[in-house]
Amino acid sequence: MISSKDHRAVGLPARGLISGQRIGVAPNAGTSGPALLTVAAAGGSRHTAVDLVSHPDVPARTLAVGEDLFHQLNLGDDVPWSISTRPVVEASQLVLELPTELKPEEIEQTKTQIAGAGLAGSLLWVASSGGDLLLDVADVPYRVTEVGTGGQRDVIARIGPRTRIELFAPGVKAGVDIVILADCSGSMDTEDIPIPRESALALRRTGEIRRMEALQQALRDLLEVRLRVSGRVSRIAMLGFNTAATPRFPRQGGMAQLDGDSPPEVIAQFRDAITLLRADGGTSIGNALHAAADLIYQHGRPGNDRLVILVSDGADWVPRGEKATGEILEATTEPVSLMTHLHRDMHIRLHALGISTRELYLRKYRDQVGFTPNHDLLQELVNVGGGDPTAIGGLDVLVEYFSGVGAGVTHRVRGPLSAPAQQQLDTAARDLLRAASTRHGAAHINHELEEIATAHDRVETIALRVFAGPVVARREFVMALAPLREQLDPAELPGVLRRSLRRLAPALPEAAQPPTVRSWASLVGSLAGMVSGDSPDLRGLGIMCQATSEAPIDLAGAVLRRLTLALAAIADEIDRLPDRAEPAAPAGQAAPTGSAATTVPDGDSRRAAATEVDDLPLTRPDTGTTLPQQSKPAAGGFVYRD
Repeated sequence: MISSKDHRAVGLPARGLISGQRIGVAPNAGTSGPALLTVAAAGGSRHTAVDLVSHPDVPARTLAVGEDLFHQLNLGDDVPWSISTRPVVEASQLVLELPTELKPEEIEQTKTQIAGAGLAGSLLWVASSGGDLLLDVADVPYRVTEVGTGGQRDVIARIGPRTRIELFAPGVKAGVDIVILADCSGSMDTEDIPIPRESALALRRTGEIRRMEALQQALRDLLEVRLRVSGRVSRIAMLGFNTAATPRFPRQGGMAQLDGDSPPEVIAQFRDAITLLRADGGTSIGNALHAAADLIYQHGRPGNDRLVILVSDGADWVPRGEKATGEILEATTEPVSLMTHLHRDMHIRLHALGISTRELYLRKYRDQVGFTPNHDLLQELVNVGGGDPTAIGGLDVLVEYFSGVGAGVTHRVRGPLSAPAQQQLDTAARDLLRAASTRHGAAHINHELEEIATAHDRVETIALRVFAGPVVARREFVMALAPLREQLDPAELPGVLRRSLRRLAPALPEAAQPPTVRSWASLVGSLAGMVSGDSPDLRGLGIMCQATSEAPIDLAGAVLRRLTLALAAIADEIDRLPDRAEPAAPAGQAAPTGSAATTVPDGDSRRAAATEVDDLPLTRPDTGTTLPQQSKPAAGGFVYRD
């Protein structure tokens, strides 16, 4: 996991490699590819699917984020965030809701724009808790109403080149002229449609219903949904067809508005038209398409979308093939050619619903193949008519489709979807990252310096009580760390570290050193050795101190952190030692002075003297005696040297 505890987010101009969902990380970050970015926010957390891109120009402990996403998520210095991996699922389908009203020609342009917008590879976080999903397409946010993940939740859905995308225009935004072509041929009287358990029909009967009954039930559901919609004027007509096409709604012909604003008599007329549908005669889909186009041409509203919905159990049809090229055909006898013309020249789209399937029919009628459904023609009509792939099945398929039509209009985006162009990190972004790395590095070093200073203070507080002197002389400690507060030049790093480490040798005589202090002496010696000579072992230094990279700031920070941990171990060990008991001088006798050895006579004076370790030469506050730089152990204790 990457988080704000050890990384800093940097906003870059949202262009090139770092933009949108693409976030840059250092090569040693340990992860790349799809991930979940979680940002703390008022009232909860915000989750965003991102694509981590490993790039050598991104410094260690840095998250490079495009300014659009950076500001959208408010990724400031004091905002907690984290990045973690999650399962990734290829999205089979997306339904995007149009954000504004569009004319039919604008919808066609939008579909083309979406197909070429580089969506392949885009990511969406599909949470079990639900919530709105938004997908930016060419800087336009679309609400995602459906994501095909096979029912999985709490996953990252990745859009691929073959992901099916549909644009949904809600009824309040979509003006559309719809002609429903209801197959009323004799085969529609076949009883082979199972009643779904969740259907209202299941409360009254079991088994199968006739194909015509399934169509009637789906049309009733269409009406119920339409009655809950008001907005842009949408007009509907229904033609029943066998060998001829006959107006069913409106009864007198033409088209009528059918939604929540429709008069009661219009609604009643549509209900009656559904009930009066009867199955009889043959099938001529060509005649039905011709009648639908004529109806739209004469009664359609300018600016509305044009949609024909063909509902049929199919018809016998054989593709004419290449041998038919050049033949003079009557349009009604060659429906595919007719539909090609209607879509190209009149901008009429065709959706087709195939009632029943071969499996459903043969499950009940076995060898009676006379009314076996054949949907080949429907599929070919959809291919040339700009509609969705044919929906085929029973009552549930019909109801689901018509419920969707009742709520709005769906447009299929023709694929495959394009992928974004390969882009590089531009010069301006590199400069910003280097500047951010310097600022971040300085802040990191200052933080580590504060940590080690705190650890040293604790050690010396305990050492004054236990040893009557420091473990590491304060002045040497301060002078050792001072150069590290300055900006480190990579070429100067080995020399700076070497000089700093050599000042950190223990002030305690070796004989008086407890194990952790001896370990400290060994540690600073080893670290100094790694940065000595003509070829400093910076890689070994990083490994020993667990640095995330060999960058100068990272190495210096890791060394300080390693030393801080060693000081903490010293403090823990010496804190368990007893206080040093110094023998008191005989009454009326002054403590010995001179150049040989000087001891502190009592605890109070001892602690007072120890507070002067910041000043060189060291003096005793009670007598003003200068402590020698070279001393020998004295009776009752030892004299430290600075």
